[in-house]
Amino acid sequence: MQFSESKRREELWISVLSPRAIVTVNCLLTDIMTGKRPKQVVLLSEIDSGQSIVKAVSELCKLWLNYDVTVEIFKFNPLDEEILDRLEKTYLNQGDKVLVNITPGRKIDALRLYAMARRHGCSIRYHYLIYESLLGYRPFALAPFDTIIPLNLNTWKPSNWNPPQVGADKSPVRLNLEEACAFINILSVYTRSRSIQMRIGEPFTTAKIAFRVIEPGIAKISYEINNREIMEALNSACIMSEAIEPENIDEIAKELAKLIRSGYEIIPDTNTLMDRITSQLERKISAYGIRTDTFRESITILRVVYNELSQFERMSDRGVNEDQIKLRKRFLGLREMQRLGKGIPELPSEKFTRARGDDMLIEEIKARLGRKPKAVLITEDMGLSRRAKLLLDTKLIETPDVKKNSTIPTDAIPKIIYFMTILAPNVVIKTGNIEVKLKFSKRELIERDEIRAYTDPKTAAIANKIKKTLEIEKELLRT
Repeated sequence: MQFSESKRREELWISVLSPRAIVTVNCLLTDIMTGKRPKQVVLLSEIDSGQSIVKAVSELCKLWLNYDVTVEIFKFNPLDEEILDRLEKTYLNQGDKVLVNITPGRKIDALRLYAMARRHGCSIRYHYLIYESLLGYRPFALAPFDTIIPLNLNTWKPSNWNPPQVGADKSPVRLNLEEACAFINILSVYTRSRSIQMRIGEPFTTAKIAFRVIEPGIAKISYEINNREIMEALNSACIMSEAIEPENIDEIAKELAKLIRSGYEIIPDTNTLMDRITSQLERKISAYGIRTDTFRESITILRVVYNELSQFERMSDRGVNEDQIKLRKRFLGLREMQRLGKGIPELPSEKFTRARGDDMLIEEIKARLGRKPKAVLITEDMGLSRRAKLLLDTKLIETPDVKKNSTIPTDAIPKIIYFMTILAPNVVIKTGNIEVKLKFSKRELIERDEIRAYTDPKTAAIANKIKKTLEIEKELLRT
């Protein structure tokens, strides 16, 4: 990330209102994170956009700037000279008091606005997002800030990160996966740091893990771990977060796409759901023309698998041992099953009510689908794969271990931290001069998928502001 300083103090922020409103909202929030403090926001729209966007932008500006901002909708058409003339006379002629962000909208919108803004000496911004196809259209702060270049088109240099100051907030901080990712991402803006250190264990440290951004979108992971259970937890967290991929995931996704088109059912085993391999397959398989809903409809959850995942009652929010890691992974596997839209599977017969284990899994496939069914089993277990091959097609997932000094996507870092907080409680992260302790309460995790963050009041304020930001943007997406 680069940091430069602008002496301009623009009071009016103008941009096209994208059909996906959060694109424009994210541009405004990103400009605020680079030190812009507008008093007025004008959204250019070709249609009557209603008041939901005005309300959302007003609330977000108040949240981050701590003052009221006037928000207006201006009827816009890049081909209508009369409208363009009115735009210039009403707003753009204020010159260097105006910032025009040309990121949202169509190319012709950007060309028109750029030319007019240059003519009047306005500030012009364009946000260049690396890996746009992967990271674009996410709510604010869910794309890592090292992948965002807020480009000043007056100088063709990146704008600096200069986020607004926040007050103290002593209220509790509880974060779900999405909120934790956004919070951890935005800390890089407040600390201007390219690295995060994570240690496991309080008060006695049992492992140290470090992430360092080496180029936009790519980080290096290093660690000092002498505990086998914590190493297992890190490997699982890296797979769950898609920091590392099974070596044959692309090949399997391609083969599954063909089978789904032929009407095959996809049967994941327990470990496949616990490691969220289905999430990776869902993303990969879209490249072969299989829609998310089609993929999910093709999945069959066995009662045996559900029985194994639901056995996490002895899960504790303390301690790191092999048994507890397995219980926590079962809980996460059950959440993955629910993410796929699957409920409790129906019983093929009463003998499967509490059935568990590989033998009963194979028996249930026979009971449900008969011999040589039009189905494929997805598993990480070589022994199960060999035995099940006598009955149906199987795909063996080859999951690697995370190696020291290997590279991972920066997008995966906050997810690794979130999953490690569950798998190996008592995590402490440090970036710049900010330190945050992360734990989970069994009740809160089960009821709301939330972890707890303990930090200083100003950092807590950042966390709660980002939580509120995501809430406002999600409401905007629903309207």
